Amino acid sequence: MKSRIARWSRRAARLLPAGIRRRLFLLVILVAAPMLALQVWLYYQRHEARRVQATQMELEVAQGVAMTFSAYLNGLHHQLDTIGQTILTFSPYTDAQTERMLRAAAAEHPSVRTMNWVSPEGRILVSTRPQGVGRDVSALSYFRQIQAGRSWAVGDLTERGTILDTPSVAMGAAVRDQTGRLLGVVSASLEPARLGELTFPHERHTGGAYTIFDHEGRLVYRSPSIPLTWEDRVRWRQEDRLLGKALQGQVASGLITSPLVGDQRVAARVPIPGVGWVAGATRPLSVVGEPLRRALLRDVILGLLVASLAFAAAALAARTIAEPIRRLERDARAMGAGTVETSPDLQAPTEVANLRRTVTRMAATLLDRAEALRQAKDRLQTQTEELRQSEARHRRLIENLKGSHFVYVHDTNGVFQYLSESITAILGYSSQEFMTHYDTYLTDHPANRAVRRHTELSIQGIRQPPYEVHVRHKDGSTRWLEVQEVPVFDAQGKVIAVEGVAQDITERKHAEEALRESERYFRTLANATPQLVWTADPDGRVDYYNERYKEYSGIERKPDGGFQWAPVLHPDDVAATVRAWDHAVRTGEPYQIEHRVQRADRTYHWHLSRGLPLRNDEGRVVKWFGTATDIQDIKQAQEGLRKLAETLETRVAERTAELECRMTQLQKLTLELSQTEDRERRRLADVLHDDLQQQLAAVKFHLGLLRNRVKGDASLLCTATQLESMLADAIETSRSLSHELSPAMLYQADLDETLQWLAGQIRNKHGLNVQVLADGEIRLAGDALKAFFYKAAQEMLFNVVKHARVGAALLRVRRRGRFVCLVVSDRGRGFDPRDLKETAGFGLFGIRERVQLLGGRMKIRSAPGQGSTVFVAVPDGLEQKAEEGGQRTDGAQGPLSAGRSASSPLRVLVADDHEVVRQGLATLLSEQRDIQFVGEAANGREAVDLASRLQPDVVVMDVSMPLMNGDEATRQMKLHVPGTRVVALSMHAEDGMIERMRRAGADSYILKTAPVDELLAAIRGEPARSDCSQQAATG
Repeated sequence: MKSRIARWSRRAARLLPAGIRRRLFLLVILVAAPMLALQVWLYYQRHEARRVQATQMELEVAQGVAMTFSAYLNGLHHQLDTIGQTILTFSPYTDAQTERMLRAAAAEHPSVRTMNWVSPEGRILVSTRPQGVGRDVSALSYFRQIQAGRSWAVGDLTERGTILDTPSVAMGAAVRDQTGRLLGVVSASLEPARLGELTFPHERHTGGAYTIFDHEGRLVYRSPSIPLTWEDRVRWRQEDRLLGKALQGQVASGLITSPLVGDQRVAARVPIPGVGWVAGATRPLSVVGEPLRRALLRDVILGLLVASLAFAAAALAARTIAEPIRRLERDARAMGAGTVETSPDLQAPTEVANLRRTVTRMAATLLDRAEALRQAKDRLQTQTEELRQSEARHRRLIENLKGSHFVYVHDTNGVFQYLSESITAILGYSSQEFMTHYDTYLTDHPANRAVRRHTELSIQGIRQPPYEVHVRHKDGSTRWLEVQEVPVFDAQGKVIAVEGVAQDITERKHAEEALRESERYFRTLANATPQLVWTADPDGRVDYYNERYKEYSGIERKPDGGFQWAPVLHPDDVAATVRAWDHAVRTGEPYQIEHRVQRADRTYHWHLSRGLPLRNDEGRVVKWFGTATDIQDIKQAQEGLRKLAETLETRVAERTAELECRMTQLQKLTLELSQTEDRERRRLADVLHDDLQQQLAAVKFHLGLLRNRVKGDASLLCTATQLESMLADAIETSRSLSHELSPAMLYQADLDETLQWLAGQIRNKHGLNVQVLADGEIRLAGDALKAFFYKAAQEMLFNVVKHARVGAALLRVRRRGRFVCLVVSDRGRGFDPRDLKETAGFGLFGIRERVQLLGGRMKIRSAPGQGSTVFVAVPDGLEQKAEEGGQRTDGAQGPLSAGRSASSPLRVLVADDHEVVRQGLATLLSEQRDIQFVGEAANGREAVDLASRLQPDVVVMDVSMPLMNGDEATRQMKLHVPGTRVVALSMHAEDGMIERMRRAGADSYILKTAPVDELLAAIRGEPARSDCSQQAATG
């Protein structure tokens, strides 16, 4: 056996270097290699522990971001829901009020760029940005979720918002009625770049970042912010393997490559509850491992230094002789076995002795390092356990942190070691200010007497139930806190600290006190009420009577404070009472019955018993409240009154019928008188227009002929000019008087055009800018209704001028079924409708009476300082009037050609319903060499027929004519004789009338009061200074 060992030793020796120096070098390498491997293993273990710690930290950060963002969305949801409920409480709500409320709410959140009120169909009705009103959002994801039944929803990130041109996120809260029907949606558009307003629970240093993703994986927000394109936001999910897991509802952590920066990062992804989004946190791997790299560099330098010294020592030892080397080898083997020989070799040369000492020191160093390695391993295990405990502690704290809470840690002496930042919002102190003994801020309230006992038991390791604490706020007020504490143990099971969560329950305590006070008030009020007051549970069992129960038979109080309900009823009323009460309890409908109840003196009195159910939010009955009122005296009085009423009813009926008959006659007489006044005013206006003004216009035409004939006589020409000026003044005075009596626009235009003309008159006379809004064509049964709406609008606008003291008003007319509605509103000083006589005069009373006579209704909404709105709705009268069939007039094409040579005279047709005007124009045109008078027409229909047959070059068209007005006649001529020019001739200078003729196709519009030269210029197609159509088109 020994020979075999020796043989193998010799073979191994052949593999060794032959020289002592080389062998010593090999020895140094063999000694240094384990040290290097040990250093590499330690570095790997430290790196892994560091990476695990960093991953856990990023996971905690991501969870904090998720909770903060979820709380922010919940808070914004509650605010949107409050806005929606507030809008529904307006009576009625207005767009201006809604917009102000939305703007105020949006101003509280820098990240909210717009807030909108959206209809159930998805149309924006009101927006903080005017350009958004009317836009359709029904295709957005958040709106589809709300239509599917969700109370609120958050949409995905979009490249461009509905209103904004930047990436945005939409959020909406549904507003529903009690049946669940969607009434509208309050939405908010969030700009991701402004989400920095949120205060996240951790700060980021050395390259760390927060991120938030929508449920499609698009990057919504990143802090710190960097420039992001839409492609950067979209491509994140394809390159982030952790994000996909988080979008499936899993918590994911690990290493990723940043799609934006491209470096390796420690990352964590956490789903945001209730939204479907993901919160993330990352930190560069280079930052995490930087301390370990510095330590590795230091160890490598130290190892290289030690190796250099070892090789130098080996070179010196090679010079010694073999014997000291063998002794050294022997001693080295002993050292390898764990025994270190410290005695020097006195026979060895100095170099060998030094080598011996070096090897001895190296052996001692290796043993020390092995011991240090064991201790390091123990410390690593301890740190790992502490890290696990810290993770569990922080997880518990975060899970308990909700709403008005703050987290704290105090030592076994009761001195706070840690306080969460949320304490500032609850008690006003910063975490540093509160870092004292726990009883520093306690009040003298009796509830605080048990605090010290609870704390001592927690320090002893006994877990305590939640208890209440009364503390002082920084502003001097007091707060109620509910405290839950948990002792923290070390590895040996010793309590080293106490962790706790404190919740602000001040509002709950106040509510409990108010409830107790309310119950005390209720019982006092119930006992003071001269009625029998009772309550019952949902099943109908009575559990309370007030003190009046002592006055009745059959009601007894039980020892436990309840009541034995068996009141003695009259035998004839028992069945009906039981039936009514059973029906009320079964259906939840109010209970009411009159029955006879036996009182304590054994007499029966009639009582009115009523009961009403109290329901919870789900509509279920949770309590019954009722009373029983003694109506015996009322019953006796009713019997006496019944007999008296029988004798009075006949007389009252007779007098009432007579009074109603006279009232009806008076109302009809009043309406007929008002309509007669309108007809008489119109008749006088027609007389002024059709007779006096036309006669004056005809005289003016003849005077123009006279001026042309006496051009050589200066005196006659001057007299003619003066007469012409006098005629113009007379015509203008007559026209003004005609307009004041009955404006021509009232009977020759639609209602909306008439109101537009009235708005112009009000603006010119009183400086009030009136905006007129007409929804579609408004058809009325006759001119009487149109005259009523005109007068009503005139009176209401005059009240605005007189009392509102504003420069603008809104007049709106629209149809609602068979009713035509007229609304006049302003934002002036307003008034109390109860003071209508003193504030708005008797005009509105007159309008109200006529509205009632016409079968309509009138409402006035106003308040001092808040403007006024007057609403009038009257039936259009079309149902009472038979529909008239329209007549169609087809113009026959005449045999004459419309073409005319340049040298032939202009062929002119005159259309006017006043013969004297036609004669004057015929005489005037006949004296013109370049004009040929070819015919005349007395109404619009005759003018269309003559134009179709005669094919004139020009038609001089009066605006107001029977059978067919001038605008319709012009429209027919342009259709059948398109080559004919039309010159409108009228006494009316209103812009509405001019615009009607211009739209119908008139080429010129000349007033009858204009000089005859202007009329001739218009006929010839030359520019005329008094052409109203050109002035209207350019002005």
